[in-house]
Amino acid sequence: MEETLNKILLKPRFKVPLKQDKDRVLETFKNQLKEKDCQYCSKMGNDHIFIDIPAEQQKIWSPQLELVVENAEEGSVLKGLFAPKPAMWTFFMFLHFITAIAFMIFLALAYANFITGKETNLWYFLMGLSVLIWFFLYFLGQIGKIKAKKQIEELKAFLINSLESLDLK
Repeated sequence: MEETLNKILLKPRFKVPLKQDKDRVLETFKNQLKEKDCQYCSKMGNDHIFIDIPAEQQKIWSPQLELVVENAEEGSVLKGLFAPKPAMWTFFMFLHFITAIAFMIFLALAYANFITGKETNLWYFLMGLSVLIWFFLYFLGQIGKIKAKKQIEELKAFLINSLESLDLK
């Protein structure tokens, strides 16, 4: 798990083989997350567990830990994914999509104006601006990832403590 989390990934993923069956693991996490001293918000559905940072500590860049428990030949496998909240991820991808569409429109208009012998400077400028917006979005995502690192480490520590204290490894 350590090796995967240390890689620079957009949405870090990991797998942990467990000795217990899927139902026991899910029940154990359900009980652990319902304890009064558990500070993390969570939602469960089928084989999925979503663990969030406490509401008072949440920021726009706060991550979410999604855990999926699957049956394996011997016991089960816990698959995890650290990612931005779905609403933030969707909004961010929407901005990337709009920027890409704008670039393609500006490219088509620049080409059409070039072929007809009209002025193309405005379209070249707008194409360059859309590329700058892409870079800005990329660096904004990197800044968010850096700011979320502490909270990712907190979620990771909670997961490791849960697995160790419950003897699920």
